[in-house]
Amino acid sequence: MIQLSTEYFAVLSSRLIFSAIAILFTAMIIMFRRGWDGMAILFLVLTATVVSELMFSTLVRSLPPDIGLSCSYGTAAYPAAAVIVYIFFSRGTMAEKLFTALFLLSAVLFTISGMFAGLYSSGTAAVGVLVGMVTSVMVYTVVVSLVKYYLGRCR
Repeated sequence: MIQLSTEYFAVLSSRLIFSAIAILFTAMIIMFRRGWDGMAILFLVLTATVVSELMFSTLVRSLPPDIGLSCSYGTAAYPAAAVIVYIFFSRGTMAEKLFTALFLLSAVLFTISGMFAGLYSSGTAAVGVLVGMVTSVMVYTVVVSLVKYYLGRCR
């Protein structure tokens, strides 16, 4: 039983399979629910994931190797994307709330499956989730502040 669940989680943690499914599903839902505004949300999601992965990999490389943190792709990216999706969709319609819950669940499953598959330790997962959440909030704050500033100057 444990062997079977470990193999199942290992398939979920594959970068190609899980990332492609999560990205396509997210893009389709965001574009369907928000139309052209969804393009801005997708840009924000992609920016947050790239910035969080860069910050996480920089943090891991700057620490001594005997701490035991490994740099695995997606450790900070999926929590960052989940926070941005939560910000935009958690107070919407029932369908948007369901989408938010499913996306948060997929981010949690990705983190847990990576630990079961041996891609990274629980400490790496915790640091990755923390870095992803903090950087996504920072990216959201900076982008919203810039948009408000430039829209205010144009009026």
